[in-house]
Amino acid sequence: MPEPAVRATWSQRLLRSISGLPEPTRERALRDVPVAVLEAIASAGRLEWIPIEHHVALLDGAHDALGDRYVEFYRRMVVDNLKDGMLSSLVSGGIRLFGIGPDTLVKVLPRAFATMARGCGELRFERLAANAGTLVELRGLPPALRQRDTYGLTIQAVLEACYAIGRRTGSCELDTTSLRAGVLRYHMKMD
Repeated sequence: MPEPAVRATWSQRLLRSISGLPEPTRERALRDVPVAVLEAIASAGRLEWIPIEHHVALLDGAHDALGDRYVEFYRRMVVDNLKDGMLSSLVSGGIRLFGIGPDTLVKVLPRAFATMARGCGELRFERLAANAGTLVELRGLPPALRQRDTYGLTIQAVLEACYAIGRRTGSCELDTTSLRAGVLRYHMKMD
């Protein structure tokens, strides 16, 4: 099995977003990220794989610096990236095939996740009874993603971005009770 990693383009976009934060927030977000990690991310080709530990260092730094504002920060970054980034053609194709809405993005997210991350778990979706929403489960998280709730909040931001891109509103509740076992669960429900 390949080592857990993400595409360099995703870490590079995260680094650019962090770099755009005002001081002292930016300094706090990058303070504990080793220079070697920052250099590895900055110098990698867009499609290269970056060890998940490097990406987590950026995620944790941003979360530590932003606190309660982290999910909103990451959600905005995802919305911007899905509009013009590497995954924009996948998203626009899904919208053309299935129409606009969060359900469309939920259908394409497993493919997008597999394109951008490897060895970082598997996304599963279960449509609940009428008007009850969707249960999202991310299973098989590697140890690097089980240490803190940052990754759970990161995926929550991705799922909330589905609402924003679909021009809808809704809720996304995170359940981290099984995080140490490598499982995150979310309950998504459109308003």
